[in-house]
Amino acid sequence: MAAAATRKGRKVKLEAYGKRLFLLLLMAAALSAQDDPKDLLIAISHKVMDSVSQLPRYMCTVTIDRAQYQLNEGHGRSCDALAAARKAGKWKRRLAISDRLRLDVAVGASKEELSHTNEMYSWVGQTRFDDRGLFDLVREGAVSTGSFVSFLSVIFGTNSAQFTYNGDRTIGGRVLAEFGYRVPINKSTFEYYYGADRGQHVRVPYDGIFLADANTLDLVRLTVHDALPPHTDACEGTQTIDYRHLHIGGGDFLLAAESSLDIFGPVDESENHAVYFACHEFVGESTLSFDPPAAPGQSAAEKDETAAGAPLIPPGLPFELAFTEPIDSTVAAAGDLILAKLVSPIRGRDSKILVKAGARVSGRIVEMQRDYMSNRLIVEVRLRTLNTEGVLLPFAATTDSGVRRFQASSRGLARRLELGPLDASQGRAVGVLVFNRAGKNYVVKSGFRSHWRTLKPPDMRQ
Repeated sequence: MAAAATRKGRKVKLEAYGKRLFLLLLMAAALSAQDDPKDLLIAISHKVMDSVSQLPRYMCTVTIDRAQYQLNEGHGRSCDALAAARKAGKWKRRLAISDRLRLDVAVGASKEELSHTNEMYSWVGQTRFDDRGLFDLVREGAVSTGSFVSFLSVIFGTNSAQFTYNGDRTIGGRVLAEFGYRVPINKSTFEYYYGADRGQHVRVPYDGIFLADANTLDLVRLTVHDALPPHTDACEGTQTIDYRHLHIGGGDFLLAAESSLDIFGPVDESENHAVYFACHEFVGESTLSFDPPAAPGQSAAEKDETAAGAPLIPPGLPFELAFTEPIDSTVAAAGDLILAKLVSPIRGRDSKILVKAGARVSGRIVEMQRDYMSNRLIVEVRLRTLNTEGVLLPFAATTDSGVRRFQASSRGLARRLELGPLDASQGRAVGVLVFNRAGKNYVVKSGFRSHWRTLKPPDMRQ
């Protein structure tokens, strides 16, 4: 099982060794009234792990709102000085970038050993999970895993943590017992990955607290805190996860409701807020799939026919695209499906029409970012399929700048075309659409047109 987080290309990874404690028997209700906090801790851990054992049958959708802040006076200050300023309320920052992700999350269990679980992610509605991790889907910015199951499995299902009892609290009419925990570095598998390519990592200890209902034994909140070495260019990270019990089908078990991630350093601070919803049981037998998925609305037969011998569109051919649905920046997220159609036909290099105008195109938003420093909305779209006269083709393209090479003049005024900055997404099979002076409630209207050129057909697993 694994939990992880990234900040500007940094990644935190938690891997638990050994078998999970697999507990199928709930503790008697009377046990919750025990005065001995050790008995209470054991009863809580039993109930948590009983829920964890059921999770490989369930999946949820998660929406993650992310924000990155620039520190006004952070440069050159130590982590201790920054932490003190933060605690004293002298933390000056300004919002630089925000975006939103929407994904499906589930827990995989190996056929050989059901107690071995790992979190799996896919774009929302994809109805399949494969061997890629969350960081293959989301390549930039702060993101974390572990909230769904991994933290619970490690803290409550292994002997890695040392616990303290911190007393009872009454919150909202509920008596909540507070426990602290600490995982020393010699037992920690919590690794912080950093650097632009996430190529460096360091193992760190971590600690935190959790709150549980002393009467029902329900886990209510878990916090995870890790102090990071100075050479990682970050100071510390904190995750807070709120849990709830849900009744789905024949099961009554624990699931994450909301979580937050905060990572700060000498230059900036990243904050995430995640909400889990639409949780449901898998229908039928679910397996880890390594095959290309069917496109939206595509049957298995259509998928097989496409893979068997459908003609592919050559790369480098220009065309114009129009969205057939609006994109509302207040609710849209990376992971959402998009639909479009060809405004112009796709012609081969011999001018022969390969795909007629009006053909339907589907894809996904892979980034939905608002840049507050320049007042821009940046939407990255990955096209996936092209439906031409009932034949569904794998399809990839990138936006076309319209700039063409020309012969430089040897005399007179020099002609120069502004290309702008090198985009971080260049080289990926995506189209980047930039909307300047985009207000808070900006909507990309249905019918919006953009110019593209074809690329080599995609690996359908991306």
